[in-house]
Amino acid sequence: MKPRRASDPLRLTLVLLARCFSWREALLVVQPTTLLRWHREAFRLFWRWRSRPGRPRLPPDLQRVIAAMARDNVTWGEERIAAELLLTLGIRVSPRTITPGAAP
Repeated sequence: MKPRRASDPLRLTLVLLARCFSWREALLVVQPTTLLRWHREAFRLFWRWRSRPGRPRLPPDLQRVIAAMARDNVTWGEERIAAELLLTLGIRVSPRTITPGAAP
């Protein structure tokens, strides 16, 4: 990896940080390669956590209620089922998560 030149804001930040604590002692305890490795691992963990696939699944009992509502009321669509869940049970569900034709 080719080293890059430090920008003016980075230099100013480093100067301010150097005045806050004794950075030379920190360099003696932790080597720069170790610090870079830690940073890369933390960055990798953060993006693994951030890019979890899809939205969380609905609980099985709620899936059964939605399937029963769709089966009993064939003319209702996703919007109507979501509205009924909110009005009658107080459960807020996105209409996009409801698939009336699918069984739980």
